[in-house]
Amino acid sequence: MTRYLKINLLLLILCILIFGCVGCSVLETTIKDIEKPVLHNSQEIIYTGYGANGVVSGSLHMLEIGTDKIILDAGLFYGDDGNNAPQLDKKVLDGVSAIIISHAHLDHTGRLLKVVDLGYSEPIYCTQPTLDLMPVMLRMEARYGDFGSETFYYSNRSKLNNDKKGNFTAAHLYHCEYGSRISSKNRREVSCSRNDLEEKGFYLCKACADQHVSKVMNQISIIPLNTKQQITNNLTIEFLNTPHLPGSAMVLINNKQEQQTILYTGDIGSGLSRYLPDQIPVLEADYAIVEGTYGTSNYSSTDADRIEFQKFIGDCIRANKRVIIPAFVLDRSQQVLGEISRGMDNGYIPTSTPVKVFSPSTAEINRIYAQIFTNQDYKAFFRPDYVEYGPFKPIFEEYDQVDQVDYGEIAVASSGMADSTYSKEFVKQWISDPQTVFVFVGYQDPDTLGGKLTGSEMDKLIIDQEDHVVAAEVEEFGCFSGHANYKQVKALLQEIRGLQSVIIVHSDKSVAGELIKTYKTELPYVRFILPESGERITLVN
Repeated sequence: MTRYLKINLLLLILCILIFGCVGCSVLETTIKDIEKPVLHNSQEIIYTGYGANGVVSGSLHMLEIGTDKIILDAGLFYGDDGNNAPQLDKKVLDGVSAIIISHAHLDHTGRLLKVVDLGYSEPIYCTQPTLDLMPVMLRMEARYGDFGSETFYYSNRSKLNNDKKGNFTAAHLYHCEYGSRISSKNRREVSCSRNDLEEKGFYLCKACADQHVSKVMNQISIIPLNTKQQITNNLTIEFLNTPHLPGSAMVLINNKQEQQTILYTGDIGSGLSRYLPDQIPVLEADYAIVEGTYGTSNYSSTDADRIEFQKFIGDCIRANKRVIIPAFVLDRSQQVLGEISRGMDNGYIPTSTPVKVFSPSTAEINRIYAQIFTNQDYKAFFRPDYVEYGPFKPIFEEYDQVDQVDYGEIAVASSGMADSTYSKEFVKQWISDPQTVFVFVGYQDPDTLGGKLTGSEMDKLIIDQEDHVVAAEVEEFGCFSGHANYKQVKALLQEIRGLQSVIIVHSDKSVAGELIKTYKTELPYVRFILPESGERITLVN
């Protein structure tokens, strides 16, 4: 073999080796591409949770979609839920172009006051019933919310002439209706947080609270159901009705540039409401942010469970017991009053039973409900057979003194977890009375007073550094749930066409881990994510 022939042969072998490897590489890449789902979009989507991650309160979810930055809900925390959550500041809010509110509950709206206080001035979007209900809820938060340490002003003269309870008015702003009347000569200062005011013998003046609420309300824009609204150059949103409370909605976010769709469920609803529709539309979405409140539980309720509630209340009244029902001011109290009304119609509860409402906010929401249920413009939010007359009859009276509940009477009071206001005072006053029954009708955070009472049997309870013997009867009824169970949420996910990834929120750590494992087993074609609070998660890159 000549020298040139040898060289050519070596070159030929070398070429075969090189191109063969390239070919293998190409083939390998092709196989990988076939096995891996091909995404029809490429624009980056980043999720960051500032609440409701590993807990069931404080919903505040940030989405960065390309150059757009939006927030879904801005709720407060219950109990100690917010201890590990990242704090909101101006840097977090920088560049946010829209806040979208799913419904009016404070664990989805309560931090709007803080957000606006930090300088947020862009639009806030919600449905019409949410707009109607929100001022009542925000006014409570304006008086007791966490704004950090602040300086409040009061008149020395008002302190000298305070009322019998020892409380006197304080103002946060000089220029509010009350603050402007305080002369410099009589002006005094106190520094503390808003939720510490009461302990110091103050209450924040209504005019001051209303100013904070007005700033938020002035930034709200209404979007009708099933109507696409452009909120940035690239993003549109659409509200879809859910059976959680009047005005509650899922949010469908569409990125026109990349044809990406993200679904935020908010609180889906259980379908148990007597006056809210239980139909959820078939959807198409690439990604979803979904509540996991009940974990893997398939808890459900029926009319029979509500009848049982009516009968229990009636039995207590006939036994001449005092019945105290702690209930959330928005929708839960109205549902409870509705069942008491129906219990009277059914003959289970004596019609002569005094029913007393202890909460100005509950009473105000009752009046709003009476209006929106009779407004034909709102009929899309309700079952048709309830639009005409609403969820309850006017069977109640308003009261403001906790010693005004006698045996054989019913009190519906805030707060729902008995951790503040009237319910807490009722517990302090009557928990040692064996002729009093406390009936809890909603989720109880383990760290709250209601959670301690319902969590386990106990002989003693410490409230405000005072020991109380537990002698009263404590009962729970879950038939008023406003959240979908595992089976219902899974059915929703199965109906979503094109679903790639799901972020689970609004789920306690005690159930969230098992929930994720179950979802991964039953819906293996979907990527499930359980984010830590403050964790940045890239959905598309």
